[in-house]
Amino acid sequence: MGHPLSAPLWWDDPEVAAAMAAPRSPLDGSVDADVAIVGGGYTGLWTALHVLRAEPSARVVVVEGEVCGFGASGRNGGWASALFADEGLREMHEALAGAVDDLGATAAAEGIDCHFHKGGTLTFATTGAQERRLRADEDGEWLDVGSARARLAVAG
Repeated sequence: MGHPLSAPLWWDDPEVAAAMAAPRSPLDGSVDADVAIVGGGYTGLWTALHVLRAEPSARVVVVEGEVCGFGASGRNGGWASALFADEGLREMHEALAGAVDDLGATAAAEGIDCHFHKGGTLTFATTGAQERRLRADEDGEWLDVGSARARLAVAG
């Protein structure tokens, strides 16, 4: 296992810690599956859940080097983001935003107590070009420097 400080915060629960103390044996040989997913983080587990919803008889295998939920998925507090670097891909942005909503709906439907909260995004401009792009965003709300500072301290 990795460094103890990189263990997911939910391992503080004694029942969860006991279950995680004895991870499954390493894959020895081959396994027949309809779908093989490499990685048991948020994306891998969410993918497995949706595959099984779509096709309950599917043989789904999740292969994880540590234990499911280990690594970045266990350390980040559950952040999901719809940010995407290229503004020209409006459809991609809408799909990403929809995925955040779907994540919340999935947690609610499955009774997953992950403290899901859809908050929002603050994007800051530090150059004139960034400011022009942000001001052109029809979905955004422009905050002046004082309002931005009141919400979050950002250098510059």
